[in-house]
Amino acid sequence: VKVIDGDTIDVRVPSGLVRVRLLNIDAPEDTATHHECLGAEATAYLTSLLPIGSHVTLKLDREITDRFGRTLAGVFSGKTFVNEAVVRQGFARTLTVGSNDRFRSQVDEALWEARERQRGLHSRDVACSLPKQVEAAAQATFTLQSTAQTDVAGAATAAAASTVSRRVKDFGIDPLYAETH
Repeated sequence: VKVIDGDTIDVRVPSGLVRVRLLNIDAPEDTATHHECLGAEATAYLTSLLPIGSHVTLKLDREITDRFGRTLAGVFSGKTFVNEAVVRQGFARTLTVGSNDRFRSQVDEALWEARERQRGLHSRDVACSLPKQVEAAAQATFTLQSTAQTDVAGAATAAAASTVSRRVKDFGIDPLYAETH
């Protein structure tokens, strides 16, 4: 009936209208007061997959609803596993709510592909994406190091910048990719 955001839809079932949270994914938000990177694009993509009037199949897991009363489900439109498609395009990360992990391996695989192909949230071409921001921070660090090397007063700044640069290189993993339980 309606796409609410990049991971939430309203579906008409025989008993009435049901709000469905796509299981095992977490898309960025785009509300009147809160705009996250690619939130509007995630919503638009889900809308393209599920135009009004689409017929869907809902597949449930262990826990049927979340703390907001939304039905937690894998959503299928024809042969398309919608949850997986959203992640594969880089418009969501993976998430496990409670003990619901029925679709987790499929969406994890889609996440790895999105990262590998640098799609959406994983793209270096998207100004608000974390990879692009890390790249900008690394460039700023390099600039600070270069500037600091020219004056004695900048020695502490150079040391701090060097530490940040090393940590970015050493860890290579960022909080965006950490899973939430």
